[in-house]
Order: sequence, then structure tokens, then C-alpha cells
Amino acid sequence: MRFDEISDELREKARKCGSYEEKMAFIKGNEIELTDEQLDLVNGGSTGPHQGRPDCPKCDNGYLRKTGRERPGEILGIFNDVERRCNICGYTDWFWW
Repeated sequence: MRFDEISDELREKARKCGSYEEKMAFIKGNEIELTDEQLDLVNGGSTGPHQGRPDCPKCDNGYLRKTGRERPGEILGIFNDVERRCNICGYTDWFWW
């Protein structure tokens, strides 16, 4: 099924997923189809030299830490977006993971 076909019940379960792994298991377990754009977003998370934390796309030296802020999902739609900030340069952006 596509994201736009997900029932309200499944959306509620999806919102309870916290980690990247839980979100991916939810997507796979419910056989949710991703568009090419969504696949790029899912596969775009870096796992460079910072112990599995995503590398900063701006300075390439720091890693992105969660700031604690969330907003209703605008990226993939069913998961809340999470704000992350670079520990070196201060770059801040929203991510679905």
C-alpha cells in the first residue's frame, strides 16, 4: 500500500515508532510502498564515522544531534519530523528519522 492509503489505525501505530529501526520495521512489516522521492529520503541518512549518527551535510566534520523539537510529519507524512543540529557548525534541519 502507498502512504496515502494508510488507515487512521495504522497512522496512530506509526506515530508511536521512535527509532529509525522501528520506523523501517513498520514500513516493511506493513508492506508500505515508497515513491522514488521517499526512497531517497529513507536512504539519505548517513552513518559516517560518528558512531552511527548522521554526518553534517554542510561542514562534513560534525554530526547531527537531536534538539528535542518535533513537528507533525511533513517529510514522509506519518512519522513526526525531528529537528537535528550540527555539533560543530550549528547547521539545523528537519529529518524524518
